[in-house]
Formats: sequence, C-alpha cells, structure tokens
Amino acid sequence: MRDYRVDPWKDIIDKRKSKYLAWEADDPIYKVEKKSEGIVPKDKIISFKNGWKFRFDVFVLILAIFNGIYIPLKLSFNPPEMNTSGTKAFDILVDFIFISDIVLGFFVSYVDRMGQEVF
Repeated sequence: MRDYRVDPWKDIIDKRKSKYLAWEADDPIYKVEKKSEGIVPKDKIISFKNGWKFRFDVFVLILAIFNGIYIPLKLSFNPPEMNTSGTKAFDILVDFIFISDIVLGFFVSYVDRMGQEVF
C-alpha cells in the first residue's frame, strides 16, 4: 500500500527553490566582472572624495540658491538695478559655471552597489 504522508512533489519543489533562492557561485548575477577601461584614462578621472571637487560643489550650490532668489525677483519686479551690463555678465558667468559642472560630472568617479569607488 502507498504511503500518502510523503509528498511526491517535494523533491521537485526543493530543486526549484535551490535554483531561485540559494546563492550559487556559478550564477551570473553574483559574478564580479572586470571593469573595462573607459574612453577617458583612469588618471584623468577625478575622485568624488577630492577636496577641490567638494568645494566646487558647495560653490555651485550657493550659486543655485542665489539663482533661486535672483531669477524670480528679476522676472517679477524687473528693477533697473538688475539690467546693468555687470549683472548680465554675472548671469553669463553663472551659466558657464553650471555648464562646466555638468561637463565635470562626466569625469568624476562614483560608488557602485558594493561600496567601491569606480573610476
């Protein structure tokens, strides 16, 4: 007589669980791939921990706060003091600094999911 207390599907389910839930060294998700060299050489990449990069980011943040106040004030009230050639030159300089920050962002390292700095 057959023993019905034994589950005939237990072996199949255990195999599937081990396939999807267990960590396997051969699984491609867990393999560490060697990072290939990028277009820019590694010595040209700026570390995100660099001191002058941090100071430049703080400077850009201060300019962004200034623009957050200055632009709505200029658009709302348009005082004549804000239409001089000096303020226009300063606006162009701030825009140039923002563009250079965007370009600089392509040359800065970052931290991957494993917590390692990637150049």
